[in-house]
Amino acid sequence: MFDLLILRPTENRWQVLYRVRMSDDTPPTQTGMTVVPLPAPLAVQKGDIFAHWQDGLSGAIPLNLDDKSVDGLSAGQYGFQSSEVEVGQLIGREGFSGHRDYFINLVFSTNP
Repeated sequence: MFDLLILRPTENRWQVLYRVRMSDDTPPTQTGMTVVPLPAPLAVQKGDIFAHWQDGLSGAIPLNLDDKSVDGLSAGQYGFQSSEVEVGQLIGREGFSGHRDYFINLVFSTNP
C-alpha cells in the first residue's frame, strides 16, 4: 500500500490537497506498465503535482523535480510522519534531491 499525494504549490511550499490510499502492484511488475485506478476523480489545476508516500520507518516521499533517474537509487526526503502528509498540511520544497530508479506517470484529463 502507498498514499498518492496531490500537492499544490504555494510561495515556497506545497499544500497537500489529496491523500489517497492506493494498493500497489503485488507482486511488483519488473518491466512494462501496471495501471492502478483511482477510487474517484480528483479535481486538480495547472501547476499541481503528484507524489507518493509510504508509511514506514523512513516515511519517504521520493519526489523528483526533474527527469533524471539513477539505477538502484531512490532519493528524496525521509522521515515524514503520517500527520505531516494529511490533507491541508504544508510541505517545504527544499531538500528534494529527486533521482530515482523508477517513474510513475499519472494521467490527468478534463471532465466535461
